[in-house]
Amino acid sequence: MLGLGVHEHERFGPKRVKVGIVVVSDAVYEGRREDISGKLAKEKVSKEHDVVYFAIVPNDETAILDSLENAKGAGADFVLFIGGSGIGPNDKTVDLISPMGKELPGFGELFRYETYRKHGSLAILSRAGLWAVNKTLVAVTPGNPDAVEIALNLLLPVLRHLVVEVKGLRHKK
Repeated sequence: MLGLGVHEHERFGPKRVKVGIVVVSDAVYEGRREDISGKLAKEKVSKEHDVVYFAIVPNDETAILDSLENAKGAGADFVLFIGGSGIGPNDKTVDLISPMGKELPGFGELFRYETYRKHGSLAILSRAGLWAVNKTLVAVTPGNPDAVEIALNLLLPVLRHLVVEVKGLRHKK
């Protein structure tokens, strides 16, 4: 079992992870709703890591994929997509990211468990997940602030370790 302290693998990785944050929401993109979740994520992430990319995009396949490439181009080791994890007709983010990489199912399982503890069976509506897309970590979480808080509470304590693993840093000779 892993302890709560710094894992030895982390000595091979960056002290601060480079993070991209992408809010996927037609309403926020069009100015019909305030961006609360993106601001929350930036604030929470910035306490420990560096936000190197931030964007608000519509629920559009090209915009979502372009934002992933732009985040990677800005040097992001981890990209957090906020929105597009549900089952509605506009929820496309999971469907676009999922076939691109290796899924780490533990994140989605824990996310739904924590959501269930707070909100009951509504947790089954979420397809939140985490993938290793080439050497970049990509997470998709629901767009509401509570979901972002749950996701980051799960991811931030292990983010450096995840980056070390996805980039193969401890295996370099």
